[in-house]
Order: sequence, then C-alpha cells, then structure tokens
Amino acid sequence: MACLGYALGFMSLDEEVERELPGRRRRLQDFAAGPLRLDLCSYVRPAQLSVELDYGGGVEFRHQASDLIPEQPCTGVLSELLSTHHLKLSNTTEIPQYFRLLVSGPFSVAQGGASRSRSAPGPEQGCEEEQATGGKRLVLHPQENMLVNVSSSLSLELLSYQKLPADQMLPGVDIRQRASGEKEMVFTQNLLLEYANQTAQVVPLRATVAVPELQLSTSWVDFGTCFVNQEQVREVDLMNLSGCRSYWAVLTGQQEPDKDPAAFRVSPNSGLLEARLVNAPPNTITLQVFFTARSSELYESTLVVEGVLGEKACTLRLRGQGSYDEKYVSPHQL
Repeated sequence: MACLGYALGFMSLDEEVERELPGRRRRLQDFAAGPLRLDLCSYVRPAQLSVELDYGGGVEFRHQASDLIPEQPCTGVLSELLSTHHLKLSNTTEIPQYFRLLVSGPFSVAQGGASRSRSAPGPEQGCEEEQATGGKRLVLHPQENMLVNVSSSLSLELLSYQKLPADQMLPGVDIRQRASGEKEMVFTQNLLLEYANQTAQVVPLRATVAVPELQLSTSWVDFGTCFVNQEQVREVDLMNLSGCRSYWAVLTGQQEPDKDPAAFRVSPNSGLLEARLVNAPPNTITLQVFFTARSSELYESTLVVEGVLGEKACTLRLRGQGSYDEKYVSPHQL
C-alpha cells in the first residue's frame, strides 16, 4: 500500500536589513512568499506470513467414506475421523505479527508448536503457546516458524448432506458425479489469518470425500408363471461405481399377498463391495433372487439394497404368478 503526502516550508528572514532596504528593495517572506514543497512517499506492506501450501495453492484433504468403517465391521461405524495436515507459518519480517486463526467446520486448527531460527526465546515469549482453536490471539516473532495442525473431520452427519436437495445444500458443500458414476462430496472453506491491524490473509482448504454409489443391473424382475412350491431363480448384478468401499445389506419389503410364507428371498443378503479402481470397470457381485409360489396367486414384493454410509438405496421390484398347471413345471424337476 502506497502512502502519499507532502511538507511545506515557509521561509522568513531574521535580520531587518535582509528584509528591506528602504527605497531600494523589499523581500517577501512568511506566507507572502511561495512555500518550499517537499513531496513524500512511503510504502506499507500488509501484515502477512509466509505459508507453505500444497501445489494447488491451498491445503487439500482426501477421504473415503468407508474410512469410518473399521477393519472389523461388526464393531460398528466410527462417529468421527480426523485427518490432519501440518501447515508451516513463517514470519520473514522484522516485526512481531499478532494474529488469530479462524475456520469453520468440517475443518479445525490447533497450534502445533513454534521454532526459532535465530534468537533464543525471551521470558515474555514463553507463555505464547496457545491453542488456535477458538480464535485465541497468537504471536509470531521475527524469523520465527510455527506449525499449525489443520484437520478435516469425516462423520456420518457430513455424509448425510448428500441426500439434501440441491436448493437446500449447505454453503461450502458440493456434490459431484462423473459420467462413470463415481460420486464425491467436496467441502471448501477458508482458513482466515486475522491480524491485529484488521487485515486478513486467506488459506484455501478443500476436502474431497469419495462416497459409495450402488447400482443394480435392473430394477425389475418378473418370474412369470411358476409351478407352486417349485423354486425359481434369477440373477441380478449389484455394482459399486465409486472409488470407495461399500458395506451393503438387502431389506425385504412387504409381500403381497402377505398371508403366505415369504415367496421371495435373496442370496447373499449383505456384503462388502470393494472400491472401483481408476479406469477399471465397477466391482460387481451377483445376487441370486429366488421365488417360490405358495399358491396360485400373484405375488409382488420389493427388495431394497442399502449401504451404511448414507448412499442412495437401490430398489428391485419383484413379481411372480403361481399355478397348479403342470405345464409350468421346470424341465429339470420333471
């Protein structure tokens, strides 16, 4: 920032004889004479620390939603998972810099420690170790470095945002889906360095979360007409289109008519689908859907494939007709 100004000098003569010789000359002085003008210019550098950033000019986090699932899924889903990067702040100026660190979720900051490249710490500097969370004021003395722990949080609550309509999406949250079906949630915020002189410095933060995206090879299975008490089977593929593992389970909806024992079942009814590799086809598991008519009625039901990480459920509608006519007996059971 440039600051411009000027100084005016007004000249006066101390001796009377220098001011005027009666009848011969008279010299102007003080405000009657034009002032001496001296133009002034100074440059003020804004308060700023040197920050070691990633190649993209900010701090980048990458998560997989399945990171919330431990190696033994039976132990349940983690409530929260933190990923931390170390950010180095350096004061390359000749004056102390007083500042606060401010950021909003899902990001957080905490001071990791300070190191001095020249002078040893003085007695007044020993109490400067404060947590950056909560916006407490910090100080970085000349030629001093500070490590700041910048963390990104992953939780089921954050994953639930993917179900929000576009017009209700929270600020700083973006849902992206590629043509291949891969789906990501992108969280963007700014880490704000607020200095004591009311200036600010911004460090962009970005967290990309790969979330599961399941898809069935069909949404409808019609077994046609089948002989009563003779089991029929159809195969349906369940695919994971994303770069994130998916833990899924099949839920059976209400069957019509519901007075008979279950006519439809599926195997397997739960499992794990690994993440899709880059430029590779999606990982797939084949579901076997079984139908056994209990009487000569029309049976209908719905299967819903759900994941534990908030992914969109897949629905499979089922239909089959029972008959006592032996012409519908399968050849392999004759």
